[in-house]
Amino acid sequence: MAMANVYWKVLNGTGEWVGAYWSWGIMMNKYSFSIQTGKAYYCNSIPGFIRDDSTSIIGHLVKKSFDVNKEQSNAWEYQISELQSRLEACGIEGDIIFEYDIVRLGKRIDVILLIRHMVFSLEFKNGKKVFTVQDAQQAEDYALDIKNFHKESEDLYVCPILIATHAPEYAKEQSLDCYPDKQIYLQRENIETVIPKVTSLCERYGDNENIDFAKWFNSPYYPTPTIISAAVEAYSSHNLSQIANSEAGQYG
Repeated sequence: MAMANVYWKVLNGTGEWVGAYWSWGIMMNKYSFSIQTGKAYYCNSIPGFIRDDSTSIIGHLVKKSFDVNKEQSNAWEYQISELQSRLEACGIEGDIIFEYDIVRLGKRIDVILLIRHMVFSLEFKNGKKVFTVQDAQQAEDYALDIKNFHKESEDLYVCPILIATHAPEYAKEQSLDCYPDKQIYLQRENIETVIPKVTSLCERYGDNENIDFAKWFNSPYYPTPTIISAAVEAYSSHNLSQIANSEAGQYG
């Protein structure tokens, strides 16, 4: 594919100017760039991701990672292949991000989907055949961080999804309800059910307003008002457990 690169500048969430490379070619990808260095390993529109060469995507991921082994490389290859085919089959429009940095936790979210004004945080457990409590807590912790500290997600619906790729369909009925702050209850899915669940949730909560990708991608990390108010009240009353409860109460 013939490609062209243009150097441009974007104002990030801290008020500092940062550079980015915007690449496009005859396939008209929306973008394949990293606005803030290290913020994510790969990002693109969903149609652009579907058209992108999987080997090239893996190359981007490996290049950005400081510590990658064969197991991780194989995991990315599997995730890319499955997501490309399944997203193409359902015709979803939106954006996709791999290995998005969670500043507060020092971790990275496997995959973020920005679809119909919603944020889906996907935690893959490749090859797993069961849903564990530890994995569920990890998936929900990442979404809690996005909801409570990622400024541009404060007013968006955020949904954590744990994907045990080879597990049977989750036996218990899963509520599609959400907390008052618009965080949707954790969903447990396998590789066959994850995209249908995303589609179902989009039909329930999504709207046609577009997310400003650059603004979301570069969002500053601030505690949301609910976290701040809980902290102020707790310190005023010398009851520090209230801070933990204000966040832990969302686990359900």
